[in-house]
Amino acid sequence: MKRGRLVTLAVVLVGGAAASCVAMTPLQERAWHAFQDCREGARTAQLREVTPDGRIGFEAEGGDMANMKQCLRERWGYPFVN
Repeated sequence: MKRGRLVTLAVVLVGGAAASCVAMTPLQERAWHAFQDCREGARTAQLREVTPDGRIGFEAEGGDMANMKQCLRERWGYPFVN
């Protein structure tokens, strides 16, 4: 009887963990790939947020902010307001 409860608990925990994983929207996936693609030229850039509509929030030091924005604009078409 004790073993049966343990197995049930394990199934509930694994099932709950899987249910809490939320898939990204297609625009979030695009934003994620764009950020990763542009990190080569902006090593200090840290991703802070990717909204469901594909907006990217990030921080960077020194010239890496300008490098990241330039890459995202030129390679991926992201607009930035200066």
